[in-house]
Amino acid sequence: MNSVKDRISSDIKSTINIVIFNRGLRYREMSNSLSLIKALETVDRSFQRYRIHFFNVSDHNSLGVSFDYRSQIEMAYRADCLITTHGGFQSNVIYMNEGSLMIELSDSSYQLNEESENFRYLSQMFLVNYGRIHVESFKHLKQHRYTLSPSEISSILSIIKKFRESL
Repeated sequence: MNSVKDRISSDIKSTINIVIFNRGLRYREMSNSLSLIKALETVDRSFQRYRIHFFNVSDHNSLGVSFDYRSQIEMAYRADCLITTHGGFQSNVIYMNEGSLMIELSDSSYQLNEESENFRYLSQMFLVNYGRIHVESFKHLKQHRYTLSPSEISSILSIIKKFRESL
């Protein structure tokens, strides 16, 4: 398995695949995902193009692919950067390429303890970079919808920019 750094470095014109995985209408839906996509599309492109893929677990993605487990594995494997709300989907970090990036969007009541750090530890074990954003409007894990603030979107962009600069 090649690292993300090797793949990106081998072709200056290659893109960074950013996957945004949204849980959909049942639980933990990012209500302003289009604002995040727009911000990603307009971020500094002086050194890199971004290819953005948005997936909503409650329906089919733009390619008409449903979200069976195989599709989730493929999505994680192809992602250079995976942005997802805290939850079981993050266990797919084990299929991500070495050197890729996972950004966890966690609830604002997030308590730092050994159990809550599992996905960060799992990322470290598989040599995947890890970032976490505490979303102020995301109060608890049973909440149906939350909205990213402009500063939280900016924090996501900052994490991605640092990731890109490290390649």
